[in-house]
Amino acid sequence: MAILEIILTKHSGDFNHAEKSISLEWLVFSDEISDFSLSIYQQGLLDFGENLIDSDWNALGWARTGAAYQFGSEVAPGLYAQGASVFDREIIQGVNSLSVKMEEGTPVIVDVPPDGVVRWHVSQKFSNQANKAVSQSATSTDDKIKISMSVENETEPFIRDVITGNMVVNSAGQFFNPPPEKTKKIIVYSISREIFLNPLMKAKNYSNVVNADAFYGAAPGTLLMNMTCNYDGNTWTETYEIRERLEGWETYLLDTGYEEIVGGELRKILDDDGTPVSEPAMLNGTGQKAPNGNSIGVDVGPFCKYEQLPFNALNLPNIFAIISSN
Repeated sequence: MAILEIILTKHSGDFNHAEKSISLEWLVFSDEISDFSLSIYQQGLLDFGENLIDSDWNALGWARTGAAYQFGSEVAPGLYAQGASVFDREIIQGVNSLSVKMEEGTPVIVDVPPDGVVRWHVSQKFSNQANKAVSQSATSTDDKIKISMSVENETEPFIRDVITGNMVVNSAGQFFNPPPEKTKKIIVYSISREIFLNPLMKAKNYSNVVNADAFYGAAPGTLLMNMTCNYDGNTWTETYEIRERLEGWETYLLDTGYEEIVGGELRKILDDDGTPVSEPAMLNGTGQKAPNGNSIGVDVGPFCKYEQLPFNALNLPNIFAIISSN
């Protein structure tokens, strides 16, 4: 089996003005007595972009040299991993001595005791003085990134009181003409980063789409994205404009009309004088005219205006967890 468990025992940071670093240390338990430091290092080595811990706060391993620091929700794109050190090997279960013989000038372990457990210490440091990994063949959360936030005002019809839920109508129960409007603030996040691969096809796909998945605390359907990119002759830059609407980007409409379903057929809705109504009447959600005096109304929907795509596939960092590297 080799590595049985990895336990994080130390997490410390030094944040001076010029140099910032984070140091970690683990206890590693292995059931393979014939494995030594190189084997332990390789078995616990994570891929670029992988988090050092899982969602249950279990340690997963150590980072590749040059990878950006990612620990749970903490992301520091300016702190890069130095090489890991594997040391202090100690057999804590099983025979504490091994038989070794020389074969063609190489020491070879013989008579390896069964059911042994070996304890190791592993340490690693992330620093703004370390070099970022030079070769990156895919988009990564540690690509150089810029973030800005702004607010847009959006105007929409004001048809329902947000406190009572009642329709906004006059004293005769009729809609105002012209209908009133209300202004809503939409938060806009702009995320730009330099990347290695050509992003043109990705930008075409991720335009006017909403998130199909939960994305860093945002519920599915609440983020609307438009993506653009440019190439300056040397470097590709991609930009994500993300608009957040907590109630989602689906549309619900008040159920109104000039006709209703009677006996399975559409018939014009008549007023008290038997004349077809000149203004749309409220319906009850199943195609019939709502009772007079209904002040709540029924919304029909949702109607989806935008395609849905998974945002997590973009491998964007958690913008709410990024800290300054300077």
